[in-house]
Amino acid sequence: MGGEGAMMAMITSLKNNSRRKNRNQFNKDKLVGYGNGEKMEFDFPEVTPEILRKIRDRLQKERRQSLLKLGVSFSIVIVVLMVILNYL
Repeated sequence: MGGEGAMMAMITSLKNNSRRKNRNQFNKDKLVGYGNGEKMEFDFPEVTPEILRKIRDRLQKERRQSLLKLGVSFSIVIVVLMVILNYL
């Protein structure tokens, strides 16, 4: 019997279409996804230059620490490989 593949493709397509309809993004009653076109507005707090400087300093410190850890671990791996290759 032929046509099993076509039937399976049809069933999969119908299943995917029904899943798509059930998602909240496509629900016209809710304001999620496709809403009535109104623009959402957010109220962000004011950020002072001091806070920005603290954030920048903290990120730079974290970056330095991660690079230091990476450098130390890379150095240890290289030394171990050199010791192993020296004894072979």
